[in-house]
Amino acid sequence: MHVTQIIDDQLLKYPISRNDCDLDYLDYLSKKYADYITLLKSISTSDTISKRIRRNIPKCERICRSIEKCITEMYRGKPSVAFDCFSHCINSNIAPFRHFYSVPISRKDERVQRLFRIRRSKKDIVSRKEMFHIPAELRYKVDTQRFSIPGVPCLYFGSTVYIAWCELDQPDFSEINVSRFAARRSIRVVNFAYNSLVMKQNLISVLASRQPANVKPLADLVVAWFLFWPLVFACSVRRKNPGEAFSPEYIIPQFLLQFVSLDKKEKIDGIRYLSTKYDKFENEVIFPSCWAFPAKKLHTKGHCSHLQGLFDFTEALPWRIAHATKQPHNPLNAMKVGHKRSFVNGVFVDYCTTDFGIIEGMLDEMTPTKM
Repeated sequence: MHVTQIIDDQLLKYPISRNDCDLDYLDYLSKKYADYITLLKSISTSDTISKRIRRNIPKCERICRSIEKCITEMYRGKPSVAFDCFSHCINSNIAPFRHFYSVPISRKDERVQRLFRIRRSKKDIVSRKEMFHIPAELRYKVDTQRFSIPGVPCLYFGSTVYIAWCELDQPDFSEINVSRFAARRSIRVVNFAYNSLVMKQNLISVLASRQPANVKPLADLVVAWFLFWPLVFACSVRRKNPGEAFSPEYIIPQFLLQFVSLDKKEKIDGIRYLSTKYDKFENEVIFPSCWAFPAKKLHTKGHCSHLQGLFDFTEALPWRIAHATKQPHNPLNAMKVGHKRSFVNGVFVDYCTTDFGIIEGMLDEMTPTKM
């Protein structure tokens, strides 16, 4: 089977829900991994990319076993053993894993100038500090999230206001306040914000190139994606039982966040990933992506000095006030805000004319400042 057919297989699609599966999460992953290895072994083409992917199958099998062991140790109540297993898995494959590291993203890059954060509150937020992460003295309020460890403050962003709203499970508009964050310097992230459609585009570009040296970074990323697909997949399974105290789907992504938060050598600031609350993926990675930046320098009170030095942000914009202004859509802002999106399957609207897009436009007119 050709590698471009492999990447079209339904198995490789994520984020994914397991609501229709009665298997325990560990058994569910084990079955998916077994099917994935079988799929890799069916690659029969002899191009360079296919050969590299096939050579990596033993490594991929070890990664699968490591992830399964991490979850097993957590089930046994041994989180430190589980994290040591996770760290060893990454560090023993650090060279290919580094292909997921973004190049330093310039502070001038629009992706890190338009990061949207929503805070829920029954009253308007008047203090900008409330839009930052929960301060250390209130860490008891930090709940478990996909990329957030209980008690460890973290900055979550959506690439759009709509995605940020979805990530909070679509709260009532009367209770939300929005702010735009912008990078103060170049930032670097572990970038898991690729779906199989985008990776297929990359694969086709590599296979079509007559100058391999020119596409080597892209080829390396494609090979790394196939190698670490078990890890990316484990970070992209939707929560089966929302609201419950323990979510096995969060074990691996939380370990990845812990790996980043403890990092001193690799100089990684955060993680970029695909929203699990958005299921209308198009052939792009910007609209449905999220960002998580863990606190790295935190005392017993206050906010993380590392994150304070990383971002400027606007005043909080209460949704009800923004909506009440009835500010018209600014056509000049359409390129920033975005084009047609599907909120209901088969129904496309101009995102920039929706309340989400108009509020993004208003935030674009506000100047982010340091904390």
